[in-house]
Amino acid sequence: MDYEDVITRAAAFGAVCDASDEATDEVAEDDTDTDAAAEARWQLIRELHQTTDRDAFEAVVAAAKSDDRARRLVGLDALGQISYKTDRPYLAETLPVLLDAVSDQDAEAVASAVTALGHVADPRGLPAVLQHVGHADDEVRFAVAVALPALTDSEKPAADVTDALITLTRDPDPEVRDWATFGLGTQLHADGPEVRDALAARLADDYDDAAEEAMMGLARRGDPRARAALLDRLCRLADDDSVRPGTLELFEAVAISRTTDALPPLRRLWQRRDGLEPSARRMLAETLATLGEPVEPKS
Repeated sequence: MDYEDVITRAAAFGAVCDASDEATDEVAEDDTDTDAAAEARWQLIRELHQTTDRDAFEAVVAAAKSDDRARRLVGLDALGQISYKTDRPYLAETLPVLLDAVSDQDAEAVASAVTALGHVADPRGLPAVLQHVGHADDEVRFAVAVALPALTDSEKPAADVTDALITLTRDPDPEVRDWATFGLGTQLHADGPEVRDALAARLADDYDDAAEEAMMGLARRGDPRARAALLDRLCRLADDDSVRPGTLELFEAVAISRTTDALPPLRRLWQRRDGLEPSARRMLAETLATLGEPVEPKS
């Protein structure tokens, strides 16, 4: 594989995705739209992830340090997972490159570096990630929310990670809130009044995914505040065809909390099971079985 060529092509597709940059003639002639260009870019980056030799790693590092923005982003997006199939032998050399990159003036580069630090999962990267909890850019804060749980012990998470995720559960961006709530409630085993109150505050979130992650987090901790929210959401799902047909997290939260009051809406949902995705249908069947009403998932 010609690594320089792969990086150059990925950078060219990246230029298409950025309206402020001019696409190369080669890409422009293909009339590639933004979505197709983004997928083509990531396909090339995934090829770099699968490489295992030193030459590939050095080419990616050079790209990550490039003055050319598009190449720099390709390098950073590749660095976090390069050589993952061989236990990533270059992790020790990757960390300093990423720690430098989190100080980039370009928000997208910072987000890519933070994401890569999450993939590397070296606790030495934690201070660099924490400094961006209050970053002005939504994408950076999203990257922080996703990365933080990987940078601490999930069984005994660092207090500053828990505090940061609590802060991010209140973020103005719904996807940041969703991932912070998932990290706090499911990925980490943090507990205590502040954690539970932060999760409970998301029960009424107008972003459904965040609300359901909060239900899951509280159910895992045996907090009774999950019960009313679960019942309300299930009743709306069961009785209103306009409401989306449920998620794995919602059914799993009911199973974990063993909320037997949920049986009536669960039965109604089972009658409408053909409208559920197969994975949700299986989870619904497992939930009913957990609550003492086994059904045949394929029926």
